[in-house]
Amino acid sequence: MNDHRTLWRTDFNTVPAAARRAARYALQLAQGDIRLCQDLKDADVLGALWELALPLLDHDAVAALLSPYADAEHNWLPSGAVDWEEWEDVQLTRLMDYEIARRANDDRELPPSPLGADALRKRLRTFFRTLPRRVLRRLAVADGAAPTSPTMALLGEALGIDATAVRLLDFLEQRELVESLRLLLRANGRRGVHIAARVQLGRLAVLLGLDRAAVQSALAKRAPLRALGLVDYEDGHSDLEDFLAPTSLLREVLEAAPRDAEALLALLIEPAPAAAWRPAVPNLGGRRQQRVGSEANGGCAALIHPTKPASL
Repeated sequence: MNDHRTLWRTDFNTVPAAARRAARYALQLAQGDIRLCQDLKDADVLGALWELALPLLDHDAVAALLSPYADAEHNWLPSGAVDWEEWEDVQLTRLMDYEIARRANDDRELPPSPLGADALRKRLRTFFRTLPRRVLRRLAVADGAAPTSPTMALLGEALGIDATAVRLLDFLEQRELVESLRLLLRANGRRGVHIAARVQLGRLAVLLGLDRAAVQSALAKRAPLRALGLVDYEDGHSDLEDFLAPTSLLREVLEAAPRDAEALLALLIEPAPAAAWRPAVPNLGGRRQQRVGSEANGGCAALIHPTKPASL
Protein backbone atom coordinates (compact mmCIF):
# COMPACT_ATOMS: atom_id res chain seq x y z
CA MET A 1 0.00 0.00 0.00
CA ASN A 2 1.28 3.47 -0.91
CA ASP A 3 0.21 5.59 2.04
CA HIS A 4 1.35 8.78 0.29
CA ARG A 5 -1.32 8.27 -2.36
CA THR A 6 -4.14 7.92 0.15
CA LEU A 7 -3.38 9.80 3.37
CA TRP A 8 -2.67 13.39 2.33
CA ARG A 9 -5.54 15.84 1.94
CA THR A 10 -6.18 16.90 -1.63
CA ASP A 11 -6.41 20.55 -0.57
CA PHE A 12 -4.07 21.98 2.08
CA ASN A 13 -5.73 25.40 1.80
CA THR A 14 -8.54 24.19 4.08
CA VAL A 15 -6.13 23.55 6.98
CA PRO A 16 -5.93 26.34 9.61
CA ALA A 17 -2.89 28.52 8.92
CA ALA A 18 -1.08 28.02 12.25
CA ALA A 19 -1.47 24.22 12.17
CA ARG A 20 -0.38 24.14 8.52
CA ARG A 21 2.72 26.22 9.26
CA ALA A 22 3.79 24.04 12.22
CA ALA A 23 3.28 20.93 10.11
CA ARG A 24 5.31 22.43 7.27
CA TYR A 25 8.24 23.21 9.56
CA ALA A 26 8.16 19.69 10.99
CA LEU A 27 7.89 17.93 7.63
CA GLN A 28 10.61 20.04 6.00
CA LEU A 29 12.94 19.06 8.84
CA ALA A 30 11.91 15.41 8.58
CA GLN A 31 12.46 15.35 4.82
CA GLY A 32 15.78 17.19 4.81
CA ASP A 33 17.56 16.20 8.02
CA ILE A 34 19.05 12.72 8.47
CA ARG A 35 19.34 13.22 12.23
CA LEU A 36 15.60 13.55 12.72
CA CYS A 37 15.04 10.45 10.60
CA GLN A 38 17.27 8.58 13.02
CA ASP A 39 15.41 10.08 16.00
CA LEU A 40 12.13 8.61 14.75
CA LYS A 41 13.18 5.43 16.55
CA ASP A 42 12.06 7.29 19.67
CA ALA A 43 8.30 6.67 19.97
CA ASP A 44 7.71 10.12 21.51
CA VAL A 45 9.48 11.87 18.63
CA LEU A 46 7.53 9.80 16.10
CA GLY A 47 4.30 10.60 17.92
CA ALA A 48 5.06 14.32 17.89
CA LEU A 49 5.69 14.29 14.14
CA TRP A 50 2.47 12.31 13.60
CA GLU A 51 0.53 14.83 15.71
CA LEU A 52 1.92 17.75 13.71
CA ALA A 53 1.18 16.09 10.36
CA LEU A 54 -2.34 14.96 11.28
CA PRO A 55 -4.14 18.19 10.20
CA LEU A 56 -2.75 17.63 6.68
CA LEU A 57 -4.13 14.10 6.47
CA ASP A 58 -7.51 12.86 5.27
CA HIS A 59 -9.29 11.63 8.39
CA ASP A 60 -11.20 8.84 6.67
CA ALA A 61 -7.94 7.56 5.18
CA VAL A 62 -6.32 7.73 8.62
CA ALA A 63 -9.20 5.70 10.06
CA ALA A 64 -8.65 3.07 7.39
CA LEU A 65 -4.92 2.98 8.17
CA LEU A 66 -5.46 2.60 11.91
CA SER A 67 -8.37 0.18 11.94
CA PRO A 68 -6.30 -3.01 11.36
CA TYR A 69 -4.36 -2.20 14.51
CA ALA A 70 -7.46 -1.92 16.70
CA ASP A 71 -8.64 -5.08 18.47
CA ALA A 72 -12.27 -6.23 18.44
CA GLU A 73 -12.72 -5.34 22.12
CA HIS A 74 -12.45 -1.61 21.44
CA ASN A 75 -14.50 -0.70 18.40
CA TRP A 76 -13.64 2.98 18.59
CA LEU A 77 -13.01 3.58 14.90
CA PRO A 78 -16.52 3.65 13.37
CA SER A 79 -16.64 2.95 9.66
CA GLY A 80 -16.73 6.04 7.46
CA ALA A 81 -15.84 8.54 10.18
CA VAL A 82 -13.58 8.95 13.17
CA ASP A 83 -14.71 10.08 16.62
CA TRP A 84 -11.39 11.80 17.34
CA GLU A 85 -12.21 12.72 20.93
CA GLU A 86 -13.00 9.11 21.78
CA TRP A 87 -10.03 7.91 19.71
CA GLU A 88 -7.63 10.09 21.67
CA ASP A 89 -9.15 9.18 25.06
CA VAL A 90 -8.96 5.44 24.44
CA GLN A 91 -5.49 5.61 22.92
CA LEU A 92 -4.17 7.65 25.85
CA THR A 93 -5.65 5.28 28.42
CA ARG A 94 -4.26 2.19 26.71
CA LEU A 95 -0.83 3.74 26.21
CA MET A 96 -0.69 4.78 29.87
CA ASP A 97 -1.66 1.30 31.07
CA TYR A 98 0.93 -0.25 28.79
CA GLU A 99 3.73 2.14 29.77
CA ILE A 100 3.05 1.80 33.52
CA ALA A 101 3.29 -1.99 33.34
CA ARG A 102 6.30 -1.90 31.01
CA ARG A 103 8.26 0.44 33.24
CA ALA A 104 7.42 -1.70 36.27
CA ASN A 105 8.91 -4.71 34.41
CA ASP A 106 5.83 -6.71 35.37
CA ASP A 107 5.31 -9.19 32.54
CA ARG A 108 2.29 -10.67 34.28
CA GLU A 109 0.46 -7.32 34.21
CA LEU A 110 1.71 -6.16 30.82
CA PRO A 111 -1.33 -5.65 28.55
CA PRO A 112 -1.13 -6.19 24.80
CA SER A 113 0.90 -3.54 23.03
CA PRO A 114 -1.76 -0.96 22.10
CA LEU A 115 -2.82 -0.70 18.47
CA GLY A 116 -0.16 -3.25 17.52
CA ALA A 117 2.17 -0.37 18.38
CA ASP A 118 5.40 -1.86 17.03
CA ALA A 119 3.92 -2.61 13.61
CA LEU A 120 2.14 0.73 13.44
CA ARG A 121 5.25 2.70 14.42
CA LYS A 122 7.29 0.88 11.80
CA ARG A 123 4.72 1.81 9.17
CA LEU A 124 4.68 5.44 10.26
CA ARG A 125 8.48 5.66 10.26
CA THR A 126 8.46 4.42 6.68
CA PHE A 127 5.76 6.95 5.84
CA PHE A 128 7.79 9.91 7.10
CA ARG A 129 11.14 8.65 5.79
CA THR A 130 9.73 8.35 2.28
CA LEU A 131 7.99 11.74 2.25
CA PRO A 132 7.77 12.84 -1.40
CA ARG A 133 9.05 16.25 -2.41
CA ARG A 134 5.83 16.85 -4.33
CA VAL A 135 3.88 16.86 -1.06
CA LEU A 136 6.18 19.52 0.42
CA ARG A 137 5.98 21.59 -2.77
CA ARG A 138 2.20 21.49 -2.67
CA LEU A 139 2.26 22.37 1.04
CA ALA A 140 4.63 25.31 0.45
CA VAL A 141 2.34 26.75 -2.24
CA ALA A 142 -0.71 26.52 0.05
CA ASP A 143 1.16 27.87 3.07
CA GLY A 144 2.85 30.84 1.45
CA ALA A 145 5.36 33.06 3.21
CA ALA A 146 3.27 35.50 5.27
CA PRO A 147 3.46 35.23 9.07
CA THR A 148 0.55 33.31 10.58
CA SER A 149 0.29 35.86 13.39
CA PRO A 150 -0.65 39.53 12.97
CA THR A 151 1.74 40.30 15.83
CA MET A 152 4.73 39.00 13.87
CA ALA A 153 3.56 40.78 10.73
CA LEU A 154 3.27 44.04 12.70
CA LEU A 155 6.69 43.58 14.28
CA GLY A 156 8.32 42.94 10.92
CA GLU A 157 6.65 45.95 9.32
CA ALA A 158 7.35 48.32 12.21
CA LEU A 159 11.02 47.38 12.48
CA GLY A 160 11.56 47.26 8.73
CA ILE A 161 13.28 43.85 8.85
CA ASP A 162 13.60 41.56 5.86
CA ALA A 163 11.54 38.47 4.99
CA THR A 164 14.09 36.03 6.43
CA ALA A 165 14.07 37.76 9.81
CA VAL A 166 10.26 37.78 9.81
CA ARG A 167 10.26 34.05 9.04
CA LEU A 168 12.57 33.45 12.00
CA LEU A 169 10.19 35.39 14.25
CA ASP A 170 7.29 33.33 12.91
CA PHE A 171 9.22 30.15 13.69
CA LEU A 172 9.91 31.33 17.24
CA GLU A 173 6.22 31.96 17.80
CA GLN A 174 5.42 28.43 16.63
CA ARG A 175 8.19 27.15 18.89
CA GLU A 176 6.55 28.86 21.86
CA LEU A 177 3.01 27.70 21.11
CA VAL A 178 3.39 24.12 19.86
CA GLU A 179 4.76 21.58 22.34
CA SER A 180 5.03 18.79 19.76
CA LEU A 181 7.26 21.03 17.63
CA ARG A 182 9.50 21.74 20.62
CA LEU A 183 9.80 17.99 21.21
CA LEU A 184 11.06 17.54 17.65
CA LEU A 185 13.54 20.38 18.09
CA ARG A 186 15.06 18.78 21.19
CA ALA A 187 15.04 15.24 19.79
CA ASN A 188 18.83 14.90 19.66
CA GLY A 189 19.10 16.38 23.15
CA ARG A 190 16.87 13.59 24.47
CA ARG A 191 19.68 11.22 23.50
CA GLY A 192 22.25 13.41 25.23
CA VAL A 193 23.61 14.63 21.88
CA HIS A 194 24.35 18.34 21.47
CA ILE A 195 25.39 19.64 18.09
CA ALA A 196 27.66 22.51 17.05
CA ALA A 197 26.05 25.83 16.15
CA ARG A 198 27.22 25.73 12.52
CA VAL A 199 25.42 22.40 12.04
CA GLN A 200 22.29 23.58 13.82
CA LEU A 201 22.26 26.62 11.55
CA GLY A 202 21.99 24.35 8.53
CA ARG A 203 19.24 22.30 10.19
CA LEU A 204 17.29 25.46 10.98
CA ALA A 205 17.57 26.56 7.36
CA VAL A 206 16.19 23.18 6.25
CA LEU A 207 13.28 23.48 8.70
CA LEU A 208 12.45 26.96 7.41
CA GLY A 209 12.92 26.05 3.76
CA LEU A 210 15.37 28.94 3.34
CA ASP A 211 18.89 29.40 2.05
CA ARG A 212 21.49 28.77 4.74
CA ALA A 213 23.41 31.96 3.91
CA ALA A 214 20.25 34.06 4.32
CA VAL A 215 19.53 32.55 7.74
CA GLN A 216 23.16 33.02 8.79
CA SER A 217 23.00 36.68 7.75
CA ALA A 218 19.74 37.25 9.63
CA LEU A 219 21.29 35.81 12.81
CA ALA A 220 24.55 37.75 12.63
CA LYS A 221 25.50 39.57 15.81
CA ARG A 222 24.81 43.01 14.34
CA ALA A 223 21.70 41.98 12.39
CA PRO A 224 18.40 43.37 13.72
CA LEU A 225 17.10 40.28 15.53
CA ARG A 226 20.12 40.06 17.82
CA ALA A 227 20.98 43.77 17.90
CA LEU A 228 17.43 44.56 19.01
CA GLY A 229 17.51 41.90 21.72
CA LEU A 230 14.69 39.79 20.27
CA VAL A 231 16.44 36.41 20.05
CA ASP A 232 18.92 34.38 22.05
CA TYR A 233 21.48 32.59 19.88
CA GLU A 234 23.52 29.65 21.20
CA ASP A 235 26.95 29.68 19.53
CA GLY A 236 28.19 26.54 21.29
CA HIS A 237 26.72 23.04 21.30
CA SER A 238 22.98 22.57 21.82
CA ASP A 239 19.85 20.92 20.58
CA LEU A 240 17.77 22.77 18.00
CA GLU A 241 15.27 24.00 20.60
CA ASP A 242 17.98 25.88 22.51
CA PHE A 243 19.95 26.95 19.44
CA LEU A 244 17.53 29.82 18.79
CA ALA A 245 15.08 31.05 21.42
CA PRO A 246 12.97 34.16 22.02
CA THR A 247 14.18 36.65 24.61
CA SER A 248 11.96 37.85 27.43
CA LEU A 249 11.27 40.97 25.36
CA LEU A 250 9.96 38.99 22.39
CA ARG A 251 7.89 36.82 24.73
CA GLU A 252 6.42 40.02 26.20
CA VAL A 253 5.46 41.19 22.72
CA LEU A 254 3.89 37.82 21.90
CA GLU A 255 1.93 37.84 25.14
CA ALA A 256 0.70 41.41 24.71
CA ALA A 257 -0.21 40.93 21.01
CA PRO A 258 -0.22 44.69 20.24
CA ARG A 259 -2.74 45.69 17.59
CA ASP A 260 -0.88 48.63 16.07
CA ALA A 261 2.55 50.22 15.86
CA GLU A 262 1.80 52.63 18.72
CA ALA A 263 1.05 49.76 21.11
CA LEU A 264 4.13 47.89 19.90
CA LEU A 265 6.27 50.96 20.38
CA ALA A 266 5.02 51.32 23.94
CA LEU A 267 6.35 47.85 24.72
CA LEU A 268 9.78 48.56 23.26
CA ILE A 269 10.65 52.09 24.33
CA GLU A 270 9.90 54.77 26.94
CA PRO A 271 9.72 58.58 26.88
CA ALA A 272 12.93 60.64 26.87
CA PRO A 273 13.75 64.35 26.91
CA ALA A 274 13.13 66.12 23.62
CA ALA A 275 15.98 66.06 21.08
CA ALA A 276 17.94 63.49 23.07
CA TRP A 277 17.33 60.63 20.64
CA ARG A 278 16.12 60.06 17.14
CA PRO A 279 14.50 56.90 15.63
CA ALA A 280 16.87 54.62 13.72
CA VAL A 281 14.16 52.54 12.05
CA PRO A 282 12.38 54.46 9.25
CA ASN A 283 9.02 52.77 9.88
CA LEU A 284 9.04 54.11 13.45
CA GLY A 285 9.84 57.67 12.35
CA GLY A 286 7.56 60.66 12.74
CA ARG A 287 6.97 59.99 16.44
CA ARG A 288 8.08 62.06 19.40
CA GLN A 289 11.71 61.56 20.47
CA GLN A 290 12.11 58.45 22.58
CA ARG A 291 14.66 56.17 24.09
CA VAL A 292 14.79 52.52 25.09
CA GLY A 293 14.90 51.30 28.67
CA SER A 294 18.23 49.53 28.54
CA GLU A 295 17.61 46.73 31.04
CA ALA A 296 13.84 46.45 31.33
CA ASN A 297 13.51 46.07 27.59
CA GLY A 298 16.13 43.37 27.12
CA GLY A 299 18.79 45.31 25.24
CA CYS A 300 16.65 46.93 22.55
CA ALA A 301 18.69 50.11 22.68
CA ALA A 302 19.70 49.39 19.09
CA LEU A 303 16.23 50.53 18.03
CA ILE A 304 17.40 54.14 18.24
CA HIS A 305 20.69 55.93 17.81
CA PRO A 306 21.99 58.91 19.77
CA THR A 307 23.23 61.92 17.85
CA LYS A 308 26.60 60.18 17.53
CA PRO A 309 26.41 56.62 16.16
CA ALA A 310 26.66 53.99 18.86
CA SER A 311 28.83 50.91 18.34
CA LEU A 312 27.11 47.54 18.62
